[in-house]
Amino acid sequence: MKTLLALSICLLSMQLYAQDEKQEYNFEEIEKDLSRLCAAIISSDTDIKKTHASFIFSQKLKSVLILDKAYDYSFENIETLKQIVPKDKSFKLFIWAIPYTDGTYKYFGLLQKYNKDKKKYDIISLLDKSSSIEQAYKKVLTPDNWWGAYYYNCFTTKVKKKTYYVMFGWDGNNKLSNKKVIDIMYITKNGQIRFGANLFKVGRGYKKRVFFEFSSEVVMSLKYHARTKRIVFDHLAPLEPNLKGQRQFYGPDLSLDAFQYKKGKWKFLSDIEQNNSAKPKVKIDSPGHGLTPNKK
Repeated sequence: MKTLLALSICLLSMQLYAQDEKQEYNFEEIEKDLSRLCAAIISSDTDIKKTHASFIFSQKLKSVLILDKAYDYSFENIETLKQIVPKDKSFKLFIWAIPYTDGTYKYFGLLQKYNKDKKKYDIISLLDKSSSIEQAYKKVLTPDNWWGAYYYNCFTTKVKKKTYYVMFGWDGNNKLSNKKVIDIMYITKNGQIRFGANLFKVGRGYKKRVFFEFSSEVVMSLKYHARTKRIVFDHLAPLEPNLKGQRQFYGPDLSLDAFQYKKGKWKFLSDIEQNNSAKPKVKIDSPGHGLTPNKK
């Protein structure tokens, strides 16, 4: 009964938020409500409660983001809600996750983008289907078929006047290993959101996105260096040679690899100098060096 009452109150508040977009709203109070729901997603003691809190949070955030002044509000006090805003400010992307009790995660996203034709904000839901996407390194994905991750960085690159948004994401894969991903997002001519593009040259082929998998006990660095136009990351290797292929035992080995941007493509470079200024010592023609196998 208490749960149903709480749900009714939340749904009522959502309706009130959406009734009149011209009236003034107390975004600080709305943010507090959202923050409490976000905390429940993390701290609830069962997966059912976490999922329920995430659903209510999503619906409530959607009802707020359609408001005109919502785009200018920071929502910075919601600790576990990540916001991605590119330099061109063409959209805002809100990301959160459910940490399940078995050590896995499911990711959710809401993308807020102004529609000039309709003169209102479109709110696009990102649905994490990563568990069912095979060979994700070569798939162009849509918002309702998204390889979910907790994005933590975004920068833009242009190829033949087309803007691509390069996303760095983290995925708490399971209790034994974590993943990081470099993905590409772009907006089509008719305003559709797409993920994945053949911009990463690895060996003799191309990938639409790049995955790294490593032990959950270690931290992997993945950064963009704007001055040299390089994506620089830790080289991942097994703890012992006989553990090759078992990604839960992989970690940084103190060397660095990179993707170098040149002529609209990101070319994989192996074993670059630590200061990120010199040319790479070795170029390789295989998809090894810590990049995950082409399974997912």
